[in-house]
Order: sequence, then structure tokens, then C-alpha cells
Amino acid sequence: DIGMLRVAEPEVHLNGTVENGAETIPVLLQFIDFESDVWLPTAIEGELVAGWPGIVLARKAAEDLGVGPGDSVALRRPVRAGADSFSFETDDIEVLAVHSHPLRFNAYADMRHAGLAGLAGYTNVISGAPAPGETVSTVKRALFGVPSVGAVRGLAETSQATQDVFEQFTGIFVVIQAFVLGLALLIAFNTANINADERARDHATMFAFGVPVRRVLGVLVTEGLLLGLLATVLGVVLGYGLLLWILRVILPRSAPDLWVPLAMDVPTLAVTLAAAVAVIGLAPVLTVRKLRRMDVSSTLRVLE
Repeated sequence: DIGMLRVAEPEVHLNGTVENGAETIPVLLQFIDFESDVWLPTAIEGELVAGWPGIVLARKAAEDLGVGPGDSVALRRPVRAGADSFSFETDDIEVLAVHSHPLRFNAYADMRHAGLAGLAGYTNVISGAPAPGETVSTVKRALFGVPSVGAVRGLAETSQATQDVFEQFTGIFVVIQAFVLGLALLIAFNTANINADERARDHATMFAFGVPVRRVLGVLVTEGLLLGLLATVLGVVLGYGLLLWILRVILPRSAPDLWVPLAMDVPTLAVTLAAAVAVIGLAPVLTVRKLRRMDVSSTLRVLE
């Protein structure tokens, strides 16, 4: 069955912790081949040096520990002590690099140093790529029947599952955005309608002096655009502050192993600004019928 793989590389995965001062982070320590033809983590700092003893940490783990390439951390891991027994040992180990995976518990070391866990020559995971003419599905079906195989998983399945979950949330957010936009339009129209009623005498006075409806409507639209721009900018600032608070305060408590970058998409922000300003600014246009049908003399009549 291994013949169905173009390449098969042994790995060792085990649980441990990394410490720096008072900060301790649980990690999944994965001994992999740093010269792999199948897959390697992307180093954003430092370098994956084959044969060099050290550990590669996730960006969030490095930030939480306050370390970088060249620094040392205390690695606590199980070490094989006998045929069927393990003990825990702690040693200082150099940080070789920092990788970009968003989950901080993913840590890597070169397979050549699996002896750090007393597991040189052993493996509990095999990474491979299908041979020509084979697919991931056919390899899975073939390996499911092998007694020593506990599970077969595609390399991208975990990330794909995470992406699918995020896409579901994105779909929900689109519905919420449409609802909020409709609600904003309704509020803007009601506000414009109330404003038109409260300023009816002002408008009637302008009509009495020969000011056309389009000029009055232009004044209302200009006021609405300015108000909409001010409200939108204020909303963006408050929203950014709320997002910053969620990512820096709430998320580290609820999901400490997840790294989420703080970023704003400029095109999305521009569309949001334009839509918000347009909704508030153009709402007075919906009152044009009321302005055209205004009875100037009745509106200007003052009752004592």
C-alpha cells in the first residue's frame, strides 16, 4: 500500500510544553524532515536548518513567549525510558524560526533529532504524496484496511474545514450587513421625513419666494451627505476600536491558541463608506413628493 505513494516520510508527533519565564504554552511537537519534498512550514523569521537542533514556533507562540530566532525556550516533552514507558524531561532548546500557522500549538523540529524524545528510528505519522495515477481518495481507501493505520487525512483537510467554517460565518455576516443596510435606510427615511415636517415652514417660506423644489431638495441632500459622512467616520472609528478590543482582549481569553491578524480591507471599507453616505444622503430624495404637494399658504398660516 505504501507503493501507492510517490514519497513517504516518517514523522513523530507528541505533546509537550514550551516555557519562557512564567509563560507556558502546550504544543504539538512534530519531528519532520526539514528537507522534505512533501511539505514544510513557511518560516517568516529565521530559517529551517536541516540537522540543526532547535524548534520552530508559531508566530503567536513566539509573541506570547516573547522570543524569536536565536533565543532559547525550555522544552518539556515525554522521553522514551523503556520498551513501554516514558518519563518527562525539560531542556533548553534554541528557537530556529517562526512559522506563519495561525494555531500557536503547532511546533516543529528536525526528524534527525527525534532522539530528544528517545524515539530515533521510530515513527507514528507518515506524510506522503500519491504516486502518479493515484489520488488522495484512492490512497485513503487502500490504507484504511491496513491494521497498523489509525487514520488517513489529507494535508489540507484541517485548513479546508476551518475555511469552510469561516465561509459559513461570512455568509451570515452578509445577511446581517443587508439587514443593517435596510434598517439604516429605514431610519434615514424616517429621520428625513421628520426633518421635513419640522422645517415645513422654512421650506414653505422658500417656496413663497420662488425657490424651486430642486434647490430645497439639494440643500436637504447636502445636509444629509455631510451628516452621513460624519456618522460613517464616527462609526468606523468606534467599530475599529471594538474590533481591536475583541481581538486583543476577548479572543486571547476565549481562544488563546488562535492567531488572528488585525487588518482592514480597503475596497470593503470604501464600499461601506460609500453605501452609508449614500443611504443617509439620498434619503431626503424620498420626501420630494411631500415637498411638491405642500400647501404653501396653509403651512405659513400662524394660529394665535
